[in-house]
Amino acid sequence: VLTAIRMTADRVTSLANGDVENEIPEVTPSDLREITTALAIFRQGEMERRAELERQSKLGLSSSEGFNRVTESVSSGDFAARLRLRDLQGASRILGEGVNEIMNVAERVTTEQKARDLAAIAQQQEIAEAGRAAVGQLNAVVAACLAGDFSQRLRTDDKEGVFAQLC
Repeated sequence: VLTAIRMTADRVTSLANGDVENEIPEVTPSDLREITTALAIFRQGEMERRAELERQSKLGLSSSEGFNRVTESVSSGDFAARLRLRDLQGASRILGEGVNEIMNVAERVTTEQKARDLAAIAQQQEIAEAGRAAVGQLNAVVAACLAGDFSQRLRTDDKEGVFAQLC
């Protein structure tokens, strides 16, 4: 009995010091068996708690890596990155859903703005080309006038704004 008590006391001390790796010894006296059974339950619970903490720690790391990946993507002008929600739980998942929704809106808005910008650039190019054509026509008429030919005329029906007025 004394050996069983000593073994149990030693195991309780090692548990108190954080050692959950070693098994709880089985002892024969029924009073001590109840104590060691309770210790085994405590040990199992502590092992599960530690495993859960480690899992949550890994989830936190993967979620921070995901947030970093999305942030880097945005800083380079790419709004297509999304967080993998299956990797997130609790508040991180709620935050991840919000970030993904923001990315959806940002991607849509930037795509629409890009289309508007491209249309504006195309329109500006058309205006510039029309201006070059009008200047070319004007140069031809001025050159003809300098040569004494005053019969040439400029069309105004195909021009707008300052080019129509100039012609």
